[in-house]
Amino acid sequence: MRHPRRHAPSGRVYRAGRPFPRPDEEFDGPDEPAEPRTIVDLVDVDDPAFGHILRAALDLEEYGFDIADMDIARRAVAAGQRRHANSPEVHQREQEEVKERRKANPFEIAAGEVVYYMRIGNRVKIGWSTNLPSRLCDINPEELMVTEPGNRILERVRHDQFAELRSHGEWFRLEDRLSAHIEELRRAEARAS
Repeated sequence: MRHPRRHAPSGRVYRAGRPFPRPDEEFDGPDEPAEPRTIVDLVDVDDPAFGHILRAALDLEEYGFDIADMDIARRAVAAGQRRHANSPEVHQREQEEVKERRKANPFEIAAGEVVYYMRIGNRVKIGWSTNLPSRLCDINPEELMVTEPGNRILERVRHDQFAELRSHGEWFRLEDRLSAHIEELRRAEARAS
């Protein structure tokens, strides 16, 4: 297949968007990838993060940075990729994927999902989390009594199991039946480790 040729002002002949070297220039063969020279060489326009990378590059340029400097260009690409990874759209899409997987298998437990038992005074909160350290900071319990691998379904099962001990919401009175369950989980956790 023949590619269209265009002549650039420099006299170079371009084929399929790539310049042919002049006779006096060294040729980077197909086995030797050319070193990126501009930010355009670092970015694939089909990359889902392209818009965020472009915005990061424009922001850096607006702040007075020279995007032609390859170190700055690499930083712009990295910043754009981080923005994309942390964007609400990506988070929402990931949550939708989890929901779809859950529809297929509602009992699947993702990495880091736990049902926790946190105590404040004589009350125990039975809850579910994918980020336990964050929940500990939010609730600030006197004690994290125990955790068990589980998702929202297991959390609901535990709420139903101890319904007669419920004081309000997800908080339960720490009585013998709940204490025995927590001790059983602790023994199982100790055996597993």
